[in-house]
Amino acid sequence: MWKYNIFELAKHHRVYAFDMVGAGRTDKPDAKYTFDFMAKFTHSLMEALNIPHANLIGASAGGGVALTFALKFPNRVDKLVIVGSAGLGKEVSWLLRLPTIPLLGELLGSPSRSGLAMLCKQAVYDPKLITNEVVEEFYQMATIKRAKEAMLSVGRENFNVWGQFYQPIVEKLNTITAPTLRKYGYPLMLASMEPVDGGMSCSINSIHYGNSNHYSSSVFLFIGATGSHPHTTTDIH
Repeated sequence: MWKYNIFELAKHHRVYAFDMVGAGRTDKPDAKYTFDFMAKFTHSLMEALNIPHANLIGASAGGGVALTFALKFPNRVDKLVIVGSAGLGKEVSWLLRLPTIPLLGELLGSPSRSGLAMLCKQAVYDPKLITNEVVEEFYQMATIKRAKEAMLSVGRENFNVWGQFYQPIVEKLNTITAPTLRKYGYPLMLASMEPVDGGMSCSINSIHYGNSNHYSSSVFLFIGATGSHPHTTTDIH
């Protein structure tokens, strides 16, 4: 829901917004959707589009991808913004843990308009934003061939019923050198809602955000988009 405000703020700047492979209406290859796989995919996409470096914005699972990318390809990251990011702790909503259980996940992963409406309303600051049209759009994407398999793979490759597989990221956080803005808290369900002990060695601003306007303005102040020089921003969902 936030990227539309980002586009409004960035209409005079170069902004690229990518749905990750397997998400939305993108192709859904038969692959293990680990953060490592998606970080390498993002790197290959930047190579194909001739984007030498970028500011990375990653929300929820995209935060885990952005952090992994920053660890693997530090020279390609100008600044890093992570929002309710995965990969920073064990905690994860039970709504997302349960589908990782074999058979139960296949059952719960069958999309319904009512179920998607409930999930969408938990993922935004103002539930009134979730109109019937929005629900229908998500339903159409959820019923694309292999959409359920991709969704289950994202979950099962990155967490299980006991929580997130966060150690590979947390153990190397202090090696991230890119200036980093971290936003945490409501409304995202996926990530741990508390700061990680030890934090990163680089500068972090932890802000509990309440609405998309505050989110958008603080992000663009951080990456410097209000200045006179254009910025290339990769938005990972």
